[in-house]
Amino acid sequence: MDEDTLDIAATTSTDNEPKEGGLRAWLTVLGSALVYFASFGFMNSFGYFQGFYETEYLRTYSSSTIAFIGTLQISLMYLVGPIVGALFDSHGLKVP
Repeated sequence: MDEDTLDIAATTSTDNEPKEGGLRAWLTVLGSALVYFASFGFMNSFGYFQGFYETEYLRTYSSSTIAFIGTLQISLMYLVGPIVGALFDSHGLKVP
Protein backbone atom coordinates (compact mmCIF):
# COMPACT_ATOMS: atom_id res chain seq x y z
CA MET A 1 0.00 0.00 0.00
CA ASP A 2 1.28 3.49 -0.76
CA GLU A 3 1.06 6.56 1.47
CA ASP A 4 -2.10 7.95 -0.20
CA THR A 5 -4.03 4.75 0.47
CA LEU A 6 -2.98 4.73 4.12
CA ASP A 7 -4.11 8.34 4.61
CA ILE A 8 -7.54 7.64 3.08
CA ALA A 9 -8.01 4.49 5.20
CA ALA A 10 -7.06 6.35 8.36
CA THR A 11 -9.50 9.22 7.81
CA THR A 12 -12.45 7.13 6.61
CA SER A 13 -14.73 5.74 9.32
CA THR A 14 -18.11 4.08 9.25
CA ASP A 15 -21.07 4.86 11.46
CA ASN A 16 -21.35 1.17 12.41
CA GLU A 17 -18.18 1.20 14.50
CA PRO A 18 -18.84 1.36 18.25
CA LYS A 19 -17.70 4.48 20.01
CA GLU A 20 -15.06 4.03 22.67
CA GLY A 21 -15.45 5.49 26.14
CA GLY A 22 -18.31 7.65 27.28
CA LEU A 23 -20.55 7.45 30.31
CA ARG A 24 -22.21 4.19 29.32
CA ALA A 25 -18.88 2.43 28.87
CA TRP A 26 -17.57 3.58 32.23
CA LEU A 27 -20.82 2.58 33.95
CA THR A 28 -20.36 -0.89 32.45
CA VAL A 29 -16.84 -1.06 33.87
CA LEU A 30 -18.12 0.08 37.27
CA GLY A 31 -20.95 -2.48 37.22
CA SER A 32 -18.64 -5.36 36.35
CA ALA A 33 -16.20 -4.31 39.09
CA LEU A 34 -19.04 -4.37 41.63
CA VAL A 35 -20.13 -7.83 40.47
CA TYR A 36 -16.58 -9.17 40.83
CA PHE A 37 -16.25 -7.47 44.22
CA ALA A 38 -19.40 -9.14 45.52
CA SER A 39 -18.78 -12.60 44.07
CA PHE A 40 -15.10 -12.88 44.99
CA GLY A 41 -15.74 -11.42 48.42
CA PHE A 42 -18.45 -13.95 49.15
CA MET A 43 -16.39 -16.88 47.93
CA ASN A 44 -13.21 -15.85 49.70
CA SER A 45 -15.06 -15.48 53.00
CA PHE A 46 -16.17 -19.10 52.95
CA GLY A 47 -13.92 -19.83 55.94
CA TYR A 48 -16.32 -17.87 58.11
CA PHE A 49 -19.29 -19.76 56.74
CA GLN A 50 -17.50 -23.07 57.19
CA GLY A 51 -17.05 -22.38 60.89
CA PHE A 52 -20.72 -21.49 61.17
CA TYR A 53 -21.79 -24.60 59.25
CA GLU A 54 -19.61 -26.80 61.46
CA THR A 55 -21.24 -25.52 64.64
CA GLU A 56 -24.84 -25.03 63.48
CA TYR A 57 -26.11 -26.76 60.36
CA LEU A 58 -23.68 -29.53 59.43
CA ARG A 59 -22.45 -30.80 62.81
CA THR A 60 -22.38 -34.42 61.70
CA TYR A 61 -20.07 -33.79 58.71
CA SER A 62 -16.29 -33.51 58.76
CA SER A 63 -14.43 -30.26 58.08
CA SER A 64 -13.09 -31.57 54.78
CA THR A 65 -16.59 -32.44 53.57
CA ILE A 66 -17.84 -28.95 54.44
CA ALA A 67 -14.78 -27.37 52.80
CA PHE A 68 -15.77 -29.13 49.58
CA ILE A 69 -18.76 -26.73 49.36
CA GLY A 70 -16.45 -23.73 49.06
CA THR A 71 -14.10 -25.55 46.70
CA LEU A 72 -16.98 -26.47 44.43
CA GLN A 73 -18.28 -22.91 44.50
CA ILE A 74 -14.98 -21.38 43.35
CA SER A 75 -14.37 -24.15 40.80
CA LEU A 76 -17.77 -23.68 39.20
CA MET A 77 -17.19 -19.95 38.88
CA TYR A 78 -13.94 -20.49 37.00
CA LEU A 79 -15.21 -23.41 34.90
CA VAL A 80 -18.72 -22.21 34.04
CA GLY A 81 -17.96 -18.48 33.93
CA PRO A 82 -16.27 -18.43 30.49
CA ILE A 83 -19.05 -20.54 28.97
CA VAL A 84 -21.81 -18.34 30.37
CA GLY A 85 -19.86 -15.24 29.35
CA ALA A 86 -19.57 -16.45 25.77
CA LEU A 87 -23.28 -17.30 25.64
CA PHE A 88 -24.17 -13.89 27.05
CA ASP A 89 -21.91 -12.17 24.50
CA SER A 90 -23.49 -14.06 21.60
CA HIS A 91 -27.16 -13.83 22.67
CA GLY A 92 -27.30 -10.75 24.91
CA LEU A 93 -29.58 -10.07 27.85
CA LYS A 94 -33.09 -11.48 27.52
CA VAL A 95 -35.55 -9.90 29.93
CA PRO A 96 -38.77 -11.93 30.35
